Amino acid sequence: MIDAVQRLNECKPVLGRKAFDLMIKVVGQGMEIKDLAESQRDRKTIGDYVKDGLDELAVHWGYKTY
Repeated sequence: MIDAVQRLNECKPVLGRKAFDLMIKVVGQGMEIKDLAESQRDRKTIGDYVKDGLDELAVHWGYKTY
């Protein structure tokens, strides 16, 4: 558990504050995007943040290259 918290904290500078918070809510806590945004546009924006964040983490951890 301690290792997971340390790895999670390493993600904050990679993702930025807003994307990090959204990733915690969606990926970490299992919240649905539709519950975080009222409009379709906001849902799309959050989805883009999550998708881009996962791509950034994949690069950071060496699973993907650009």
